[in-house]
Amino acid sequence: MWLVPALILMVVCAGSSIPMGMWILITSRWPSWLRGWMRWPLGNQLSPQVVRLQGWSYVFVGSASAVLAVLLAAFPSLLASPTWPVRWIVWITLAVAVALMLGGVVPYLRSLRLSRI
Repeated sequence: MWLVPALILMVVCAGSSIPMGMWILITSRWPSWLRGWMRWPLGNQLSPQVVRLQGWSYVFVGSASAVLAVLLAAFPSLLASPTWPVRWIVWITLAVAVALMLGGVVPYLRSLRLSRI
């Protein structure tokens, strides 16, 4: 029951975060339509370094969502076979997703700190 909504959420997150992050990294500027309350919690000092860090955080979080979407898509078939290799595949996939998520959280927090200086 929860599998389909979770899969849709992960696909939407990956499908929006990765292109947005790539666009920010390629253009090296913050989108003009993201103003006012939509820029929260960033401060007023959006230097090029802050914008690059935000772009990388979008790409990493979107990539983690894509990895989790693949895991969710394969989850029913993985549950059917309780062998050790399948468990290792799940653990490795989750470890990759956590590493990508941390790779997104670290630049995000750093950019928040830099935008408030």
